[in-house]
Amino acid sequence: RVDTVHAALHIHRAAESLVMHTTPMTLRQYDAILIDECSQFDNDLAEKLDYALDSLPQRPFIGAAADWQQVQPVHSNGFMRHWCDLQTTIKLRTIHRTDDNELLDFLRLCRTGQPERATLFQFFRGRRFRKSLADAVAYGSERAVATGRPFMWLCVTNAGVEHINRTVLDSLGLLDDCLKHGFPADPNVGEVSRFYASPGLLVRLTRNLDKDRGFVNGAMGAVETILHQHGQTPVVFTVKLSMTGVMVLVHPVWHDRQMVLPCTYGYATTVRRAQGATYYHGCLYFDHRYPPDAGYGYVAASRFKSKAGVYLYGKVRRTDFIPVHSAADASNYQRRRSDESDTDYDSSEEESHAILYERHANRLSLGSDGELSDGYGSDTSLS
Repeated sequence: RVDTVHAALHIHRAAESLVMHTTPMTLRQYDAILIDECSQFDNDLAEKLDYALDSLPQRPFIGAAADWQQVQPVHSNGFMRHWCDLQTTIKLRTIHRTDDNELLDFLRLCRTGQPERATLFQFFRGRRFRKSLADAVAYGSERAVATGRPFMWLCVTNAGVEHINRTVLDSLGLLDDCLKHGFPADPNVGEVSRFYASPGLLVRLTRNLDKDRGFVNGAMGAVETILHQHGQTPVVFTVKLSMTGVMVLVHPVWHDRQMVLPCTYGYATTVRRAQGATYYHGCLYFDHRYPPDAGYGYVAASRFKSKAGVYLYGKVRRTDFIPVHSAADASNYQRRRSDESDTDYDSSEEESHAILYERHANRLSLGSDGELSDGYGSDTSLS
């Protein structure tokens, strides 16, 4: 069984209190539970997860995989790392995404420090777009056709993603149709306001509507057939999934008293949403006015399978590659973050961490502090 943490714990509203998240009966039949991408859990979700797992009667084996050098949660964080620190920890050494030594060397550097400008120029030599965005998008489309693999743009903001998608639609001659006849897109994603389906258009699904067939959040595919139009607006169509070749049906769903399509364009996404994904080739677009939060440069570059597949659009800036561990000492980094996202450990968090330690201390063996590194020189760990 594979599911999201929110679905597994039946977390539907952020306002729900902690005690409402007792573990669903479905989790009581398993002897092993593996939790991935724990570095993305904010404190609220982590506390609900700990509360639910602690209430399981069968005491299953629980494994948690985390890379603390990735982009940090938007809201307050720290609880999940403290939780993992209480477990026996194994440092992972094998890199499965790439065996490109040049890319691995660059990623090691980005994890542990801020690369010099000369290093960035050297790494992106021959793969940096300095002309118009339209020319860069056209080149990416050519590479996608030549290789048969989508060319993915990784941006910092939703505005950057929409800019890329609009440029792609304009190059395909579909921008006017999208603006005039597009159907409301998924507001949970926020990357585009309207979606216009056309055969061959790349699509990223945004809801978990049919997990057995692969209709899940983040699945990629291409529009196959338009089945129904409301006037000149396509509203029902089929999508062929890239990974499996399975056909899924896309149709409007209710959201906040309006009908929306559970998908967005598949040409660009934010670095935060790309965590955990793997791409053959694509371009980094640091579109924010200010340097992005720590970890963005490392996460963006590490999504690709080879150095040759990593392109850069725009200026070469060291501030786009601030590592997570050094950000706490950078006052300008803390200044850029919102009041909600840069919350340090206050007294209430310290108290919750103390309760957490006491809860686990009697039944957990603590791991050693030995420093083993994986192929990135990372502290990616299985707790």
